[in-house]
Amino acid sequence: MSIKLSEIAKEINAEMFGKDVEINGVCGVDEAFEGCLTWAENDKNYKKALASPVSAVIIDCRGTLQCAPTDKTLLLVDNPRLAFAKAIALFAPKHRLSGIDNTAVISPSAKIGKNAAIGPNVVISDSVKIGDDAKIYAGCYIGDGSSIGNGLILYPNVTILDKIIIGNNVIIHSGAVIGADGFGYVKDGSKHIKIPQIGTVIIEDDVEIGANTCIDRATTTATKIGRGTKIDNLIHLAHNVEIGQDCIIVAMTGIAGSSKVGDRTVLAAKVGVSHHVKIGSDTFVLGKAGVTKDIPSGAVVSGFPARPHRTELKYQSYLSLLPKTIEALKKRIEKLEKNQGTRD
Repeated sequence: MSIKLSEIAKEINAEMFGKDVEINGVCGVDEAFEGCLTWAENDKNYKKALASPVSAVIIDCRGTLQCAPTDKTLLLVDNPRLAFAKAIALFAPKHRLSGIDNTAVISPSAKIGKNAAIGPNVVISDSVKIGDDAKIYAGCYIGDGSSIGNGLILYPNVTILDKIIIGNNVIIHSGAVIGADGFGYVKDGSKHIKIPQIGTVIIEDDVEIGANTCIDRATTTATKIGRGTKIDNLIHLAHNVEIGQDCIIVAMTGIAGSSKVGDRTVLAAKVGVSHHVKIGSDTFVLGKAGVTKDIPSGAVVSGFPARPHRTELKYQSYLSLLPKTIEALKKRIEKLEKNQGTRD
């Protein structure tokens, strides 16, 4: 597959300086090949690109970079990283799934939108509603009464249980389970009695959910995922959790029941959030942090328990000095005891 560079420039809204060459693919600056398009957002990578066999470079010469004259074609943009992401999309493989496979089991009461593509062994239960242009790959299950908007992509073996509400342009990757029972029990003597989980999950538009992620249904109301939020692989969101808009939640993070996360907040890998905690908007929780109490908007926190990152760095610094301090104190005590013994 090759695309004229002028066509790429038009698609990514770039100014082109140089020859209009054929581009055969996209590449990082360290794996460059002839005929490829790469990008640079600092002088070091730009110099690498100029010394490589690439045919063109996406760059922002109007920013901090010093763009030396070159025989390579330059595509000038305001945000090279974003422009490169758009360029990658032009070369990405297209979905080949089409039509409805004859092994799919679709309830007569289900309503499927236009241009739906449904793969082998998919099960779509009673009263399900699916919008236009859905792509549902092999082995997926959609439970009774679920409602899904346009542009759905379900990769193989996704499970969506009963009465789940999903918006437009949602992508859910393989192995994800949406709407399993929340983990709720009450003790009766020595026994654990299950609390029925009769709520739902609401996933708004433009959400992407990673592989093997589990989002539990609410006890009585709704677990909610806000518009534009991106959820990585191996995430667990418990019952009644509410995630704001345009959040990023990175791999192996777990959020306990009824906690709330504000808009545009980032939870890095392996973050743990206790139950009934509120995390404000525009907050950054660093990897492996343990959030045990509310965090205000705009904070950057780390550590366990999570606290302001600068404070955590001081604690870690003091902690690293502790062995030497203890050793020095031991020697002083031994010396004092020895001197005391001599006087006695």
